[in-house]
Amino acid sequence: MKNILNELGRLNNAELNSVTESEIVKLNDVSLPSELRELLLLHNGDKEGQSLLGDFKYLMSSTDIVRFYDELREDALDLNGLDCSDYKNSDKRIHPYLWSKKWIPFLLDNDLFYAIDLEPTDSGVCGQVILVVWENNENYWCASSLSQFFEKILNAKKGDDEWPFSF
Repeated sequence: MKNILNELGRLNNAELNSVTESEIVKLNDVSLPSELRELLLLHNGDKEGQSLLGDFKYLMSSTDIVRFYDELREDALDLNGLDCSDYKNSDKRIHPYLWSKKWIPFLLDNDLFYAIDLEPTDSGVCGQVILVVWENNENYWCASSLSQFFEKILNAKKGDDEWPFSF
């Protein structure tokens, strides 16, 4: 993952913001997946004016992840349950939820957020990356792992393609 992140930084004129294990803020009730911990050790969030991914994308620091996760959790308490049978779901690898406490956000993209799914359906893979779009009540599958997610972004950037997760 380090080589991919370094290359993305080079392409977007951004530097990695590495930290030590002790500097990573932990979530209270969910263990951070190893790939997310690795990402945070290599790049603990974008600095203002320097996005590793460019184009209004914001990789969150561990502090930002905890803050946003807690906000989502508080909002979810007002939703009268999280399982919504009328919620659109474009992929059977993702549970049809508005939000799950097993989704760990790590990337903001305007009003959308990307998360690592720690509790996929039987068709999914633990650690898969999903895009949560509340505006149109739909979630999208992006990659089977965080490494694959960044590989897809790097390959798109190298080929001067659009953001690979435009649904």
